[in-house]
Amino acid sequence: MIMQLTNFNHRDHGEYLNNKYPKDFFNFVLDIGSRGINHTWHIPKMAQSNPNTKFIGFEVDIPYCDEIKEMCKNMSLTNVKMTTEGFGKGEIPTPQGQTKCLDLIEIF
Repeated sequence: MIMQLTNFNHRDHGEYLNNKYPKDFFNFVLDIGSRGINHTWHIPKMAQSNPNTKFIGFEVDIPYCDEIKEMCKNMSLTNVKMTTEGFGKGEIPTPQGQTKCLDLIEIF
């Protein structure tokens, strides 16, 4: 299905993989920019709904990353790994200064 971005509403199309794929369909999920502007709930919600799927979240803004880690801890989720490293090559600027990036080879 092709849709115009002007018509896109994520609430109409499901919460990422929760409403689109069978439970634990994927072995792992990479979520880059895990918190976004105000969505701390999406990695914990997806991880809770897919307990056999490993979630790797990249959030370079340390307070935001810590916020997600705390939510996962409070929900007793063991299938989420959060990192403040960037995704890609080299380093990127963050609110806390430069941070190292990881690529797929370094993750796996």
